[in-house]
Amino acid sequence: MDQQHKVIPLLLLLFQVLLVASQTDSQDYSGLNSLTESWSNKPQNWVGPDPCGSGWDGIRCSNSKITQLRLPGLNLAGQLSSAIQSLSELDTLDLSYNTGLTGTIPQEIGNLKKLKSLSLVGCGFSGPIPDSIGSLKQLTFLALNSNRFSGTIPRSLGNLSNIDWLDLAENQLEGTIPVSDDQGRPGLDLLLKAQHFHMGSNKLTGTIPEELFNSSMHLKHLLFDHNQLEGGIPVSLSTVSTLEVVRFDKNALTGGVPANLSKLGNLSEILANNPLCRESGASEKSYCTVPVPNPSFYSTPPNNCSPSSCGSDQVSREPKGSKSSSHVGVIVGAVVAVVVFVVLAFFAGRYALRQKTRARRSSELNPFANWEQNTNSGTAPQLKGARWFSFDDLRKYSTNFSETNTIGSGGYGKVYQGTLPSGELVAIKRAAKESMQGAVEFKTEIELLSRVHHKNLVGLVGFCFEKGEQMLVYEHIPNGTLMDSLSGKSGIWMDWIRRLKVALGAARGLAYLHELADPPIIHRDIKSSNILLDHHLNAKVADFGLSKLLVDSERGHVTTQVKGTMGYLDPEYYMTQQLTEKSDVYSYGVLMLELATARRPIEQGKYIVREVLRVMDTSKDLYNLHSILDPTIMKATRPKGLEKFVMLAMRCVKEYAAERPTMAEVVKEIESIIELVGLNPNSESATTSETYEEANAGNAQHPYREEDFSYSGIFPSTRVEPQ
Repeated sequence: MDQQHKVIPLLLLLFQVLLVASQTDSQDYSGLNSLTESWSNKPQNWVGPDPCGSGWDGIRCSNSKITQLRLPGLNLAGQLSSAIQSLSELDTLDLSYNTGLTGTIPQEIGNLKKLKSLSLVGCGFSGPIPDSIGSLKQLTFLALNSNRFSGTIPRSLGNLSNIDWLDLAENQLEGTIPVSDDQGRPGLDLLLKAQHFHMGSNKLTGTIPEELFNSSMHLKHLLFDHNQLEGGIPVSLSTVSTLEVVRFDKNALTGGVPANLSKLGNLSEILANNPLCRESGASEKSYCTVPVPNPSFYSTPPNNCSPSSCGSDQVSREPKGSKSSSHVGVIVGAVVAVVVFVVLAFFAGRYALRQKTRARRSSELNPFANWEQNTNSGTAPQLKGARWFSFDDLRKYSTNFSETNTIGSGGYGKVYQGTLPSGELVAIKRAAKESMQGAVEFKTEIELLSRVHHKNLVGLVGFCFEKGEQMLVYEHIPNGTLMDSLSGKSGIWMDWIRRLKVALGAARGLAYLHELADPPIIHRDIKSSNILLDHHLNAKVADFGLSKLLVDSERGHVTTQVKGTMGYLDPEYYMTQQLTEKSDVYSYGVLMLELATARRPIEQGKYIVREVLRVMDTSKDLYNLHSILDPTIMKATRPKGLEKFVMLAMRCVKEYAAERPTMAEVVKEIESIIELVGLNPNSESATTSETYEEANAGNAQHPYREEDFSYSGIFPSTRVEPQ
């Protein structure tokens, strides 16, 4: 009996040790296993029985309970089962951009009572939106856009009293817009804290209810474009004083626009392609028209001249003489005029026919020929110094596009080194057939590169646009991309000082685009693979394919498509579709973090901005960033100015654009950091390119993969990175 009494306490102690050893609640672990057991492409480090203690990718925990499940863009495949309800402490669920996640959303998702953020953007979910989502009273962010949800908008969503962001766009939702009624049923009009209603690109019908809007609402963006809504715009809309953007374009709206809307000073209305814009006189209203360039001076017909409007010296008078001689003169003159007119018309016709034939032949040889003949045409590229190359020319200069001349490749195609007859080395960027950009983007890059000249911008030599090819000919930049250098692919040793100089060069190039180009230019695709390094490792900003001219009349306007690269994309631009120079500032901030950490912006579901925020502690040495900094810059001496550099980067990636610095301010701060290091910010970068073998034998591997991680293109209009 004594031995039995001794064994029982030992067993209890062993059980307690096992409980302490595992940091994950057993119910949560079982629930997560049930939820994901049929999923494919799960993160590789999901091994063992302890997600919290083992640091599984995409998992955050608190007191042994799983509180966050963030797995965007991992190519997951499977279904979201009812087992999700087992994660009872979950406050964030983000499975966005996994198109392999299909099926319906289970009603049990409504049991996650602590959920604050639910993001299922760009998946393959279908069926109705569960009514149970309306019971998630703590929810502030709901993004279900870019799926295949059908049915109606659940009335229960009106119970989400704390919701700030509601995005149901780009689905197949039908029916009317739900509002509360006298039977006590909820509706969207009860969402007084909401700032965003995004319901565009669905199949919504009926009228826009007068009851939908009231003065207690805080709406900023109201997007109901591309639906089948009818009737007029409710007068109550003008009571929402916080409105900035309203989109009702591509509907079937009739009637007028409430006069009081004009009192909302910050409001942009877009109502084009509605019947009300086809009514007499309505097409002249600002909300119905799209601004177009002024016609060129020669397209304006000359003023008519009549005796009453001409000067006295222009009034016709009869010549002196008899009436008969006057009549004969008139007849002879008329006959001569007719003969001359016929002869001139004949020769003019022949000339026009010849010109048309020449233009057709020229167009076959050079598709830009018709643009070059009329530089005032809205579709013509406005070229300044860029040369046109034929396909045969570039094939010759690149030795028939040989593999030995290949100096780069990626999703866009390949880059070849070429030698012009003058001996000048050039880089020929040849687009692959499946990745050719549209004619607009191609024209944009040609125009912008030909008109901007700065030592930190890549120079355009010429282009080729024939035989189904799109090629750009750049100045040859010998040391490849910043991405290649940070990854070790190029063999260039990037110490801390060189990284500061690269950061300064890229910042100066962007500041030139924003403040000295006329009109200003927003790049829209700043990333490490678009920063090239010359002989002296000076940075040159490249790839203007997504760039946009920013004229004053377009500032703050909503763009039709959000473009950029995942991980670098400004969340505010992504959310509001409003493009400003501060969108480039955000991307540049991510680039700065890349320079400090040598980590990709998004890596196995982890976002570099969030990871820096997670570990950063300004009260500790190096702001507690030791675990995330690139070890190669820490090997020799402590990098001076690193803390200021990271703080500047974090200001650039502020969630709200108004809180970010301008690129001119960024340039000044980086210059001061370089001076702190003891260098002259206006001197050239180091003139040699030490290799890894020479300068850093045995260097730690960088987390980049060798392939280009470019995702440039059109993105769903939703938030990238919920904070």
